[in-house]
Amino acid sequence: MRLRKRRDFDRVYRAGTAKKGRYFHLYLRPNKDGPRLGIVIPRGWGSVVSRNRMRRLLREAFRTEKQVFSGVDLIVVPQRECRGLDARQVKARLLQAFGSGFGGAR
Repeated sequence: MRLRKRRDFDRVYRAGTAKKGRYFHLYLRPNKDGPRLGIVIPRGWGSVVSRNRMRRLLREAFRTEKQVFSGVDLIVVPQRECRGLDARQVKARLLQAFGSGFGGAR
C-alpha cells in the first residue's frame, strides 16, 4: 500500500493532479490496483524524530480511511503547520484536504 519506487512517484507527479493547501500538498493519480501512499518530508522540515512521527501519523490516517482513498496513488507532502498536531488532527486535516480538492474529481 505504499509508493516505493522513484518511477511510481514520477508517474504521480507527471500524470496526476496537484492540490496545495495550508497543511498538506497532495498529488493524486487514479490507480486501478488499490490505494497507495507516498510521503515526502524534506530534511529541513524538522528533526528525524518529528519527521518519522509525521510519517507514522499519515500512514495510520491512510490505513484507517482506506475506503476514502480507494483507487488512487496519493503523495502527501506535509507543511510546517502540521508540526505539533496530534493523530486525530492530522487525520481530519488530511481528509479535509483530500475531500476539498479531489472528492468529486475521481
